[in-house]
Amino acid sequence: MKYSIKLAVLGAFLAAGVAQAATTTTVTNFEQTLSFALTATMQGPTTTNGTTVTTAATTASVATKDVIKALGTFSSKAQLLLITPTNTDNSSSFVVRDVVNKTNVDTTVSDSFMHERLGKVTSSKVSNGKTTGTTYQITYLGFQPPSQSPSLSFDLTVFITQTIQTGAGSASGVGTGMVGTNKAVIKGTFSASPYKAVKVKVPGQ
Repeated sequence: MKYSIKLAVLGAFLAAGVAQAATTTTVTNFEQTLSFALTATMQGPTTTNGTTVTTAATTASVATKDVIKALGTFSSKAQLLLITPTNTDNSSSFVVRDVVNKTNVDTTVSDSFMHERLGKVTSSKVSNGKTTGTTYQITYLGFQPPSQSPSLSFDLTVFITQTIQTGAGSASGVGTGMVGTNKAVIKGTFSASPYKAVKVKVPGQ
């Protein structure tokens, strides 16, 4: 009798293990770190000296840390990432990754970014099942944080060069935006690091 009870208990544990495995799936995401290096040119003051009227322009640097700051309250360790699922048709997500109590905490901020591909040209080669080459894209990139009075926003037309095999890309863009309460003409560059494949456990179907 005791032997039968032990088998029943063991069976229950095995069944629980099977249920656990059935509800957990491992997927692979491609993660890329995004970096911005922009310059905003804003209208400065106008001064009059006799018959001479001088209108000045001022500039300000816009770096990745400024983009992250506009998105919310994060530590100095926070990074801006682009995460792309490899096993679904879902689009990429913009994420701020911060470190809290030595643990990575991801905050999805995709609602603050608008992007639309306007054109794409590919130069590639397939050899032994491997594809190499480069893609060239013209893309619209908008940034509008959730605040009603954001400290930073922009609308850029961007030329992107991306390596197919690694995903690494560099871009240059121009457009307009706001820095604080000042309208600005904005230009500069941003880049995406090579793909980093990361396995993530998610609930199964």
